[in-house]
Amino acid sequence: MRNKLLKSLLLLFTVVLIQNRAAAQIPDPVETDTLAPYVSTTTTVTNVTTSSALVGGNVTGNGGAVVTERGVVYSTTNTSPTIGDGKLIIGSGNGAYSQVLSGLRGGTTYYIRAYATNIIGTSYGVATSFTTASVPPFITTNEVSAVTGTGATAGGDVSFSGGATVTERGVVYSTSNNLPTVSDTKVSIGTGTGVFSQALTGLATGTSYYLRAYAINASGTAYGAVVNFTTGGATVSSALPSLVTTNTAVLGGEVTAIGASSVTDRGIVLMEGTGTPTLADTKIAMGNGFGAFSQTATGLKPATTYSVRAYATNSTATNYGGTQTFTTKTTLLSINTTGQVITNAIVVTYAVSFAQPVSGITTSNFSVTHTGSINNPYLTAITGSGNAWNITSYTGTGEGTLTLNFVNDNGIFPLVNNAVPVAGQTFTIDRTAPVVLLASIRSNGNDTAWARSGDSVYLTFRANEALRTPVVTVAGQTVALTDLGGNLWRAGYLTKPTDTDGIVPFTISITDLAGNTAATVTASTNATQVGFDKTNPAVSSINRADANNTNAASVSFTVAFDDVVKGVDATDFSLTTTGLSGAVITAITGTGSVYTVTVGTGTGNGTIRLDLNASATGITDRSGNAIASGFTTGQVYAIIKSLATPVVKTNDPAAVCAPSVVDLTDAAVTAGSDPALTYRYYTDAAATVPLSNPSAVGASGVYYITGTNVFNLSSAPVAVTVTVITVQKPVPAFSFDSYCVNAPVNFTSTSVTNGAVNYTWSDNNGHAANTASASFTYAATGTYAVKLKLSSQQCPAIADSITRPITIAAPTAAIRMPLVDARIGEPTQLQARTFGASYTWLPGVGLSNGSIANPKVSANAEQQYRIAIKEASGCVTVDTLLVRVFEKSIYVPTVFSPNGDGRNDKLFVNLVSAQLKVFRVFNRYGKKVFETSNSGTGWDGTFNGVAQPLDTYAWYVEAIDKNGNIVVEQGGITLLR
Repeated sequence: MRNKLLKSLLLLFTVVLIQNRAAAQIPDPVETDTLAPYVSTTTTVTNVTTSSALVGGNVTGNGGAVVTERGVVYSTTNTSPTIGDGKLIIGSGNGAYSQVLSGLRGGTTYYIRAYATNIIGTSYGVATSFTTASVPPFITTNEVSAVTGTGATAGGDVSFSGGATVTERGVVYSTSNNLPTVSDTKVSIGTGTGVFSQALTGLATGTSYYLRAYAINASGTAYGAVVNFTTGGATVSSALPSLVTTNTAVLGGEVTAIGASSVTDRGIVLMEGTGTPTLADTKIAMGNGFGAFSQTATGLKPATTYSVRAYATNSTATNYGGTQTFTTKTTLLSINTTGQVITNAIVVTYAVSFAQPVSGITTSNFSVTHTGSINNPYLTAITGSGNAWNITSYTGTGEGTLTLNFVNDNGIFPLVNNAVPVAGQTFTIDRTAPVVLLASIRSNGNDTAWARSGDSVYLTFRANEALRTPVVTVAGQTVALTDLGGNLWRAGYLTKPTDTDGIVPFTISITDLAGNTAATVTASTNATQVGFDKTNPAVSSINRADANNTNAASVSFTVAFDDVVKGVDATDFSLTTTGLSGAVITAITGTGSVYTVTVGTGTGNGTIRLDLNASATGITDRSGNAIASGFTTGQVYAIIKSLATPVVKTNDPAAVCAPSVVDLTDAAVTAGSDPALTYRYYTDAAATVPLSNPSAVGASGVYYITGTNVFNLSSAPVAVTVTVITVQKPVPAFSFDSYCVNAPVNFTSTSVTNGAVNYTWSDNNGHAANTASASFTYAATGTYAVKLKLSSQQCPAIADSITRPITIAAPTAAIRMPLVDARIGEPTQLQARTFGASYTWLPGVGLSNGSIANPKVSANAEQQYRIAIKEASGCVTVDTLLVRVFEKSIYVPTVFSPNGDGRNDKLFVNLVSAQLKVFRVFNRYGKKVFETSNSGTGWDGTFNGVAQPLDTYAWYVEAIDKNGNIVVEQGGITLLR
């Protein structure tokens, strides 16, 4: 109770502090461990558009606790918005932040302020406001009612002005344009916002009309949805879809007037998506006659938007109600925990899965419940998209369980069909570290307190709760564990020769299932310990005890061990000799770690070495550890008992590739020579010019070696041949001929080489080749890295490579070029698209040059050309162009009928390769009734707004042909209605 009172007082203090800071300029706050964050400023709103703005703030103090969430809150009605209004999360922590706030409504004033949240609470910056730019009005078309044979009532609803005054509103309609605009028949019905309607009269009986509402403000003209009705047909309205589930919805409508005859069929028509369904789409019949009707539509797809409207059919026509749209619901599949279910984390994340993708989901759609001593958990963030979302929750303080609940589908699209609340899986929050209750260590030797090499050491311990797999080391090595159950664990360790003698060190590191880690245990709880004596003894050295290069009858070797040993005798050793006969071990003396072995040298010239046998010696240390291995790298005696000239034998070293060098001092070069010789190296057969660096010979040639023994007798020079191959490093380069998708790209090596080389082609698309040229084909556009590597066949290590990017292009999409009109035999300029490297016109009939982009054509008949355009990439695009041929430059019809039926209602002049100068029409009395200099303007059969009578009229046309000549034509036209 005392803690709760203290927290309430602290929160009250925080609110007062924030209000005071907002009212007066103060220095940067001093952080404490008991305050909500300090939001010093709400950043000035910038980059305001019709639907977005750049917003932000600055958190200059965290109140002594981590700022888990920060951002802005906004509202169109609340002048001091809170996190209960619209909210944009912009990260966490201290500092300035900003982000684009999107999805705003045009022409609307928004109130906004920054906020920040920590464990103590949420604080806000000073509120400010901004207004988005105006947009065209928001308008809907109301259903057409009171349809008769010659009239109907139509209107709309301007629900939002768009932020600017609505200066005009009404309806537009047409019998031919299925998207009528203010250029069609327009009926103005006032100004401003709100619902409006008006009766339409003078309509044609049995005629289908397209109609929609319109509204105009300074930002433009907006239209409602198009409705279609037929005069004389029934009047029907569409009901709002209701009781929508994942697969069903109640749909219907109402026949409010039967029209010219009885309604024989009524119901609804349905289609996926947004559109205007007709009887050609899905139809559900719902009886006949006058009145309301409805039915449950089944078999719908989940999370799918449908368009629906009612229909009614009588003998005159089928009329439709207005189009309604609805979206079927989706299903919440699961709310699952992620990661460790038992945890000590500050935040945890739940994975929320829906059957279909959703949008508009926020943390306000969820709540978190808890048990135990957990205090103040709350949701901090939501991430994800489609049908997979992650909800992050702050776990608060204390221990217990946390459960995420889905509580509403407000703002989610599509809506969710599950009954709420839906409880998810549960996290268990554990923040208490585990404890080691028992720990003991022993060996499996005769004495459990000691172990030799090959013995096992066992460490057993018990914890007070369930653990993740502990981490245990023995003698500095991580060891495997056996779970014995009941939170009891055992570790076994087999001692090794590399382990250090002494007391066996160990560590026990434990972590419970929640991730809480105890202090590392390094000693047993029952005072047990194990010491190691496990090192096998070994020979440290076998060195000469007498002078080298001797002719003595016997010599001695000093054998040193790394430990005190016993069981040393002559059978433990053997002799390795060259050139000698009769060498034998004659005596062995010594104790502890140093022994002397005397050897008789026998007869002949050669070498002698004392070796320790690798096995079955019987030598052990004081603990009984046997010697681990033999020793064959001791010092060597040179035994020379005769004064013969030394024998030197040479072996040619293997050839090398420059810059590698040959070492003539390598023992292999003089292998087979007499022992204990001193070698000298020369560049000439007379041995007069010494070789300066015989250990690094870098040039091919014949060199010479002499050998001198200890009696200063030298051999004759002996030749040895050195081969050093010199190869110039290749310089790779290549070119390619084209780079079009699905066409071979031919690569050709343009490299500089010296001698035979190996070629290796590759790219990052799985292609490879080993020839001087390669051809790869790419099935997709993009940039690929093509690599050519060259290596010398003589010296493969002498190599280099080059990698070049190649961007594979796609052919430009083919088009049908605009028509070209030409006069017979008169040259007319043609023009292909200009992105090509070469052009081919087929057929070449009448062309000045079929291989350029802009040939001239002299045609006597209509001709369609195919233009093959080859790009620099090698891609080919084939366009088509139709040339129409006419005998003269001016054509005027002989009859037209300005009766308003949409066909032949105006009289136009048609020009070929000419520009209109003047077009005039005269009545039979010579009075001019029409004149224009614009070929796009035709005569509508009126004069001064009065329809002219059925009669024959004269026309006169004067035009300028493409050569600048004046062309004049005249004739007659009959006006019919």
